[in-house]
Amino acid sequence: EEIEANRPIEMRGLEVTKPVVRRTLLKDQRPVLTATGLVHNKGTSAKRYIYVRASLMEGRHTRATGEAPADNVFKDAQLRELSSARLPSKLNPGGFLGRNGKIGPGQSVAYMVVLTNIPRDYNIEDFQVKASISRAELATTSP
Repeated sequence: EEIEANRPIEMRGLEVTKPVVRRTLLKDQRPVLTATGLVHNKGTSAKRYIYVRASLMEGRHTRATGEAPADNVFKDAQLRELSSARLPSKLNPGGFLGRNGKIGPGQSVAYMVVLTNIPRDYNIEDFQVKASISRAELATTSP
């Protein structure tokens, strides 16, 4: 665990819940993993444009990674309409509902990271997914 005082000021107070991991398919029938959870702002300042990184780990080895702005949570039906090439273009830094534009102290926002480069030998018993904040900004008080 990273010591809070050593984190950049814009990331202090942000906590990520352990992701719920599901396997699904994209339009091109490519299997992907979705890592879904919540980001909590337990700090004293508002944050915006929070990005979450998810890593598929096999022991200590990283086998796949992905990153996405918070509040970009797809339904399975939406994912089945997207190819792996088009997926990044559908991500909005402010979030689908605009909730990643400002997360005040005590507020939370959902996240979903889609891991498109999962290994062919993926087996849920042999792997775990970890999520962390990869970047964020302090929200300004002006519009």
